[in-house]
Parts: sequence; C-alpha cells; structure tokens
Amino acid sequence: MKIYTTCYDLPLSRFIRCDVDGDYSALIIESDGPVDGETLKEAWQAIHQEYLDISGAAQDNYLLSLQTEINRLFIKRLCIVETVALSRKYRYDDAIKLLQGYGYRFPFDPNDPEAYHKDLDRVLTRSNTLVVEMEQKQSQLEALKPKGDGAKVTRGYYDQWLVALSKFSGYHINEDVTTVSRFVTILKSYITHCDQLKAQQHAGR
Repeated sequence: MKIYTTCYDLPLSRFIRCDVDGDYSALIIESDGPVDGETLKEAWQAIHQEYLDISGAAQDNYLLSLQTEINRLFIKRLCIVETVALSRKYRYDDAIKLLQGYGYRFPFDPNDPEAYHKDLDRVLTRSNTLVVEMEQKQSQLEALKPKGDGAKVTRGYYDQWLVALSKFSGYHINEDVTTVSRFVTILKSYITHCDQLKAQQHAGR
C-alpha cells in the first residue's frame, strides 16, 4: 500500500475528505490488498499535526484579527454618534477636534446654527460606512469560523476560504491539484496582505 504521508504532496481535496468526513482512505495512493485502517489513522494524525505546525494557527489568528477590527469599528462608530449627540447641545472644541480627527473636516461654524447642525448630520451620514464595513467583516467572520465550540469543520468552511483566496490570488484554486502546503502558503500571504492594508489605513487616519 502506498499512501500520502506529508502536506507537501497531499492534495487539499483529500485533506478535506479526511478532516470533514473522517475518510482516511483519501490518503491511499495505490493499494493491492486490504487497507489497514489503523495505519491510515496514524498517517492522518501525523499529517494533521504537520498542518498545524506549518500553518502556525494562521486561520485562527486571522479570525482573531477580524474580531478585533469589528470591535474597533463598533467603538469608533459609537464614539462618533455620542460626540455628535453631545455637540448638538453644546459646542466643545475638543469634541469638534475629535470629529475632525476622524476625518470629518467640516467648518462646524457656531455662528451659523443651521450650517452647524447640517455638518453634524453629514458626519452621521458618512459614518454609516463604518456600519457597512463592520457588517461585512462580521459576515466574513461568521462564514470563516467553525460553528460553536468544538464544532466539526464543514466543507462550507473550506469553501469560504477557497473563494477568498482565489479572489486574492486572481485565479481559481483547484483543491484537487493544490497541495495542503501550497494552500497554507497562499493563506499566509493573504493574511499578510490584509495586515498591511490595515496598517496603511490606520496610518492614514
């Protein structure tokens, strides 16, 4: 019996069959007789450990990063809403500076009450983009994380990652020909790219 023993030659589709379905026969390359189930199970355990080693918990780190970004957007939006509400009653220079620091560089002219309140309205309208961004990231988080504590990984989980990574790479990632190690490499590149984009966005604020 000849079987796969490493992530560096195991096609991702076969890895998914093992991980999702518990079908360790996916590790068989060729066999001329009865298959030893215990041997396959041991081979899978070794491959899965190798996968954890080379991925370095990249997926979990990315999901944690997404959750952190969602929290940041929520706090920013809440701060803007509360500051606008306060500024409708009283005009504090520190509050106006806070709004302008967030990029809402309107006049906020206290000598023109009508224009002043219109500027505050514009702040709220534009801050709705934060809500949209937060909802998009929340949807992505829900799609990419396994459901519930200790929940079994589904094919949908891998499908979501493959869609995201295919868009990032600019070509369809074929799980039948892409090895597990190659999948991890693309995943790490994607996460690095996302981290760089976040750093650039924060630097511009």
